[in-house]
Amino acid sequence: MFLVPAQWQTILIGFVIFRTFDILKPYPIKRVEHKLGLGNGIMFDDIVAGIYTCLLMHLFALPLLG
Repeated sequence: MFLVPAQWQTILIGFVIFRTFDILKPYPIKRVEHKLGLGNGIMFDDIVAGIYTCLLMHLFALPLLG
């Protein structure tokens, strides 16, 4: 949520987007998890999902919220 206003709408949208990426694991999240193994892979796939979420928040959600 880097540089995203801390409003309940943005927090809710960010949480839903993050959980969607974390569950579906689009490319390259799934690949990273398998390549790094269980310990590091599980943690690093959350980091990649967070980066994807941040990008989407800045590209789509923030302009819509004004």
